[in-house]
Amino acid sequence: MIKSEYRIGRVWGIPIKIHISLLALMAYFAVHAAILGSRFAGLLGALVLIAYILSGAVLFFASIALHELGHSYIAIRKGCRVREITLMMIGGAAKMEQIPSRPRDEFLMAIAGPAVSVILGVLGRTVGAPIHELGGFWSFVGALLVYVGTANLLLACFNLLPAFPMDGGRVLRALLTPRMGRLQATYIASRLGRILAIAFLIVGLFGLRGVPILEDGNPLLVIVSIFVFIIANREYRMVQFEELMKQRGFGAAWPGMTPPPPPGSEPDDDTVLISPPPYAKGPDSKSELHHTDEGDDTPLRRFFGR
Repeated sequence: MIKSEYRIGRVWGIPIKIHISLLALMAYFAVHAAILGSRFAGLLGALVLIAYILSGAVLFFASIALHELGHSYIAIRKGCRVREITLMMIGGAAKMEQIPSRPRDEFLMAIAGPAVSVILGVLGRTVGAPIHELGGFWSFVGALLVYVGTANLLLACFNLLPAFPMDGGRVLRALLTPRMGRLQATYIASRLGRILAIAFLIVGLFGLRGVPILEDGNPLLVIVSIFVFIIANREYRMVQFEELMKQRGFGAAWPGMTPPPPPGSEPDDDTVLISPPPYAKGPDSKSELHHTDEGDDTPLRRFFGR
């Protein structure tokens, strides 16, 4: 049976997995390189081009794993548990049981990944350029390092876009939360993410003049746009749910058992307790139900929906 994910290692106790979509992408690269190489340089040229392209892809996705480990390191330091890191066709994702709630901690966690990518990018270009000048076999090695370094710098710039689910969206939310609250800050970042996803979709379908790789559109960018749109919307819904739980009296962001009442605060005989089974109630009496969302009909709720 074909699995959707394959574990390739473990760092700091965090499983590192490869999604089957990434394996499919690598196979596509290999077939494309074989066709292109055999057309212009025969069998030997095809083999060299396959090795070169796959080496670059492996180094790039290894750097994405380091990017995610940058996030994970700060998250662990802030007391969050990282379940796993998955490398996929459209990038990488660190699955965490929770996100640091303090704006400063979230800012540090979000900026750590792009910081790792910038360091790798500078190192790749700085080391690769002089190696490329050596000529011969080393010129290919140097060009490969320069390529991976440039890709990491572009990855850092892309991830710093101020919109969910990119790291820049979390940076933006961390900066806005002290001024306007976590919910509204999330709304702004997620709305920017959805606008960005629509822009990606248009470029992916119709292309962008002046950019060779996007001249005739890009199917991968269409996939990325769908992913960005869904995750941006999900992020806002999740924070909405967390805030609702807090308003309903739960101590934690996620549902759980409410703390017991302090001594001396036992309910009167006329009080009806709505609690997990078994239910408790006092003598028969007239009770009234109140709408819990009164006074909460804000423009934000009307636009996004309850």
